[in-house]
Amino acid sequence: MSWLRFAATLSFCLLSASVIAEEDGASFLVERWVKDELSSSELIEMMEGMQDAKHESMVRSLGEVLRKQPDMEDAVATIVCAIKPWTLGTEEENADFQGELWAAMRKHTIWSSPFKRMDCAAANRRGFYFDSVIAPVKEFRERLCDDSGDISSREVHAVLGSVRNAIDTTRKGTGGDGPQSFYPLRNATRGAMLLAHLGVMAAQDQRDEDARNYFTQAVEALELEFDANQLVRTRNGWRFHTDLHALAGVYSLFAGDHSRGVKLLDRVRKWKPVVEDTPILDGLGPELGGRAGDVYSGIESTYHDPIFVERLLPGAAEDAKKECERWRRRSYFPENFGEKGLQCAINIGREKSLIDKIRTFDAC
Repeated sequence: MSWLRFAATLSFCLLSASVIAEEDGASFLVERWVKDELSSSELIEMMEGMQDAKHESMVRSLGEVLRKQPDMEDAVATIVCAIKPWTLGTEEENADFQGELWAAMRKHTIWSSPFKRMDCAAANRRGFYFDSVIAPVKEFRERLCDDSGDISSREVHAVLGSVRNAIDTTRKGTGGDGPQSFYPLRNATRGAMLLAHLGVMAAQDQRDEDARNYFTQAVEALELEFDANQLVRTRNGWRFHTDLHALAGVYSLFAGDHSRGVKLLDRVRKWKPVVEDTPILDGLGPELGGRAGDVYSGIESTYHDPIFVERLLPGAAEDAKKECERWRRRSYFPENFGEKGLQCAINIGREKSLIDKIRTFDAC
């Protein structure tokens, strides 16, 4: 055997031994956790400091527990949800494990804690929701806030592509008439916000036709989620009933359909309390009284679920300070949102250019 072949063989053997050691070490730690010799918080803390190869081995070992010990499903999901975005090394393995988490999730009701944790664990796949959507949006916000540089439309389109991929993949993976993941619905509202940002950027460049097209796409993306039958099968879907209509109303104003925007905002202003919102009543969980006898013991008869606003018109503020202030997450009751939205819709009627309408509404 030549020395080159010997060196190559030795290198391969050392690498193989290293991989085996990683797997054995991971199995040992996970076995200790299964035996309650390590707490979940301790295991999570240990995994946060691991290099990629060891982290992959740990996730693989947790996957084995998921398959072989159904009574540990919730505990496994708790950890996989809490760690940094996970991977098993290949897209095929990642898709398989994500599919297993979704399959386990769908055995539970959408209101249960195990469903929520498995939903989160599946979404925590590397390159998926948390690091391909949440992290870039956070970066956009920070860059807009500190005026550290222009954000190109190409960058926004890339994140929008990740949003759409996450929606499509999750819908396919959890398809059917059963319980549905929360994340496609949340991604739809975030995707609409990104489209609105593209609309603002186009209007700033006096490309009004392009801007209206982006706002139209935002409205269409939201309207796809209007189906109440889908909302009641989605985790926390009932909470988005007013949000979808409110956001679609705002974006319609800049999509060239002012009358529809006003109509939707007026509908939001007059929205009925949750317990009278008939289309989504089947989505209320047992902690709110369920539908048993139409008695909702966990919710007041006059309660309206607030509309969550991350940012309506990203990039529309006059300066970085005001932009940052408007990125502060806020919730509004439907009546207040609709009333203010209608007032702002009247205000923009005085403006001639699309960008001035957008800025006036944003300041309003």
